[in-house]
Amino acid sequence: MAVLPVLNKSRNVALNRTRLYIKYKYLFILMIPGICALLLFSYYPMYGVILAFKEYKLGDGIFGSQWADMYGLKHFIRVFQLEGVRRAVANSFIISMYSLAVGFPAVILFALFLNEIKREGLKRRIQTISYLPNFLSWVAVSSLVIDVLSPSHGILNAILNFFTGQNIYFLTRPEYFRTIIVFSGLWKGIGWGSIIYLAMIANANIELYDAAIVDGAGRIRQAIHVTIPAMFPIISIGLIMSLSGILNGGDFEQIFNLVNSQTLPVGDVMSIYIFRVGLGSYEYSFGTALGLVNTTVGILLLAIANKVAKRVSEYTLW
Repeated sequence: MAVLPVLNKSRNVALNRTRLYIKYKYLFILMIPGICALLLFSYYPMYGVILAFKEYKLGDGIFGSQWADMYGLKHFIRVFQLEGVRRAVANSFIISMYSLAVGFPAVILFALFLNEIKREGLKRRIQTISYLPNFLSWVAVSSLVIDVLSPSHGILNAILNFFTGQNIYFLTRPEYFRTIIVFSGLWKGIGWGSIIYLAMIANANIELYDAAIVDGAGRIRQAIHVTIPAMFPIISIGLIMSLSGILNGGDFEQIFNLVNSQTLPVGDVMSIYIFRVGLGSYEYSFGTALGLVNTTVGILLLAIANKVAKRVSEYTLW
């Protein structure tokens, strides 16, 4: 008899779920193209991961190529042996941490700055101007960066030449390359990145601001004690996502369009190295193994960052 309530409960859950599907059937129908696209372009190509365990030959195809060795781990062992991989990991880590240290707080501060502007017309103009670079491709932005830093007609070198009489070709100097990458990325993404923080600020409890004013808090103290805590959920999640991509070393297209032979020692991040080895040197199997290791490490970093965040904050991915 004790089994009957459990069966009845399961039957009621199934019935409610069926009613839900019927009620929102048109929404589920609208989901079908998106699900198909996800399966076709994101999940179906994943079978190509087996390249990492084979000695791929173009003529034999993926399934016709021979296995790399008895266990298929030949290319994975090589990943941990090459000096170029270690250099790419180090470059990725340095650029990612540099970008995180500069860009992450800069976006938050920019959102706070926009929130403090009370003239709506001025606020909208600043937002529009800051959003525009996000809609430019990295090819266009890289061309702008190259023009600005050009030793012959770049505005930065014109100012430098006026005061010092010297010209510097910044894009061929390894000591400047990482700074150029970080700040050009910040310029392109700071406006767009601030949108979600502004949305969180807009949802802040107005009563907290009123209470802070009653207590005599000024604009700065209101921002510190009310506005920033309102952004904590998205700050925590954004930090977790940033830490999970620490081996990416920035945007591939950005670095690909700005790096050259002289800055390659400091700009050869994992994505560039995988591209050079996998496609440039036709080592498809090794490139796939390297990409698989990179993705696996990213997932582990995501899990670790989420677990650490769970210990210090209630806002996590899961």
